[in-house]
Amino acid sequence: MDAPFTSGVALAILATGFLIGLTVWVIAFTHYVRTLRRARRAIQEAETGIPEAESAPLEWITGERKVSVSSGDLRARLKANFSTGPLGTLYSVEEHGQDEIHIRYSSEIPMRYHPLAAMKQARLRLRRGEGAQTIVRYAAQVGGSTRGLSVATTILLTLGLFAVLALPMLLWFLCANNPNGAIRAQSIQVLQMIHFLWPPFLTTSLLKRSGYRAQSFLEIVLTCDPDTVMNSLLALPYAGRRNG
Repeated sequence: MDAPFTSGVALAILATGFLIGLTVWVIAFTHYVRTLRRARRAIQEAETGIPEAESAPLEWITGERKVSVSSGDLRARLKANFSTGPLGTLYSVEEHGQDEIHIRYSSEIPMRYHPLAAMKQARLRLRRGEGAQTIVRYAAQVGGSTRGLSVATTILLTLGLFAVLALPMLLWFLCANNPNGAIRAQSIQVLQMIHFLWPPFLTTSLLKRSGYRAQSFLEIVLTCDPDTVMNSLLALPYAGRRNG
């Protein structure tokens, strides 16, 4: 019974587990770094001029939307939409000249407790498009969950790297050289490191999706009139759930 699990076999198992674990960790780390770089590049290309966005790009989303009304009518629509129902108590709208609008969450109710709270703030820049169109370039800060997810991903990646490095070494000293074959066979426990390697993929994926509600929220208030805006907002997939 002891022969199949010699010290050499145990070492091969540990080495294989280490290489697989390190490969998975590198993929998870690369996935997170690319997500961060993509967010930073989007902020830079949008030229928001917002220091907070440049220092914490994962907390912001940027985009552009064409609206089939003039800039004057669009400003009037936004004012009307943000004075409709609950939105009037949640957000304040400020005009900065003719081509810039700031929207801020101004309620005393924490964002995570209100189903319509989709973003902390947004800055809209308006410019004239073809015909009666207005082109809106926006930058919006999403809920606080993004910062927590970013910190959690960093911690999980650190724990994952520690598991990849420490677990094979620990099993080598405790199991691989043990004269008892049953104990040497426990070298297969190196596979337990997978429990430290999959969570960063989850948190990074959640980071990539965190701006969905804010983006959908903005596009609804830009394109819907006051008589339909509330129904459209309540139809959002994540409406009614905590936003972080």
